[in-house]
Amino acid sequence: MYSVGLNLFQNVNTKRHMLYNELLKWAVQHGRFISAEDINNIGVSLGYSPQYIHNEIIGCLYANFLTGSERSYFVTDRAVRDFALYESEVIYKTAEIPYTISFRPNDIKVSFYHLAGMSPDMAKEHKTVKWSWNQSLKRIMHHCKTFGELEQALLDSISVSNPFWAEYSGEFIDFLKEYGQKYRSGAVYSADMNFRGLFQSKTLEKYSSTYMMLKKRYINPVDWGGYPFTYDDIECEPSIKKDFLEEALGDGMIRCIDNDKFTLTGHSSILIDAIINRYHEKRLSIIVRKKHDCYSLWLGSNSNYSIPFLDYITTLGFKLNDGWYVHDALKTMKDMYKTMICLCNFFVRYVR
Repeated sequence: MYSVGLNLFQNVNTKRHMLYNELLKWAVQHGRFISAEDINNIGVSLGYSPQYIHNEIIGCLYANFLTGSERSYFVTDRAVRDFALYESEVIYKTAEIPYTISFRPNDIKVSFYHLAGMSPDMAKEHKTVKWSWNQSLKRIMHHCKTFGELEQALLDSISVSNPFWAEYSGEFIDFLKEYGQKYRSGAVYSADMNFRGLFQSKTLEKYSSTYMMLKKRYINPVDWGGYPFTYDDIECEPSIKKDFLEEALGDGMIRCIDNDKFTLTGHSSILIDAIINRYHEKRLSIIVRKKHDCYSLWLGSNSNYSIPFLDYITTLGFKLNDGWYVHDALKTMKDMYKTMICLCNFFVRYVR
């Protein structure tokens, strides 16, 4: 199975969250298969319109939360994981920074989104240590010419953020209401948040060349401005084409949009982009967290990380947990910072 862990920017609202909770309950109580009628009944019981329910089903197919089409669906492993994660990790949403560090030919870009639960004053403090803050894009960023500049930028960021970190004690729905924005119509709250994204595929390695062809020719999901394709458009050995289509649909890598038309999903596009753009050599997804006056570091996994890199992070104290490598035995901010710099330094020297 190919797997990659990435910081996932996601908008969540109270209305959608309630539907996701009911889908998770269904999966636990009745099993993973669920009919379109059952989803519609759940939505109606929550007071949602047929059009809203239809749109949410499309969104779930796009995100690989559901697979299937029209009459019968399957609640995926990703849905069960992510829906549960909303509740279990809300405690960190006021005490974390999700860094994405991109090692480019001429510089190193480190960035994170200013999201719900993060203090506006924390963002302002970043500007005092030469980080830029694009408020319209919600992005805080620093371009570093050297590794030494990266070290200083991360130290500055952690230092100015630390005073604002405190665990959240409420439930996820409370967080959305407290830190989200209220829609003009109805009691619906919406919040931009980061999650420990985990993107996995059982079929990507098996049908790699076919997926790469679809990505090159049809660009993106239709939801992102890409193009649909038909069964005849799929270029692979005729003897395996039917198997590919069936397995790709079941794996949430493509979805049916008409009786005879298909599209890549957002889930598959992210996975394919990770391979094409060689994230395992050029990008680190790191989350810094504080809890009970101690610190933890989370590093997104990648199936293409080299053995020496994996061996090194093991010596640092990282352990694989739910598709991410975590080091949760860091007692001080200094310990956390040193570990993060050692990680980045090895990546620069021996992986890039």
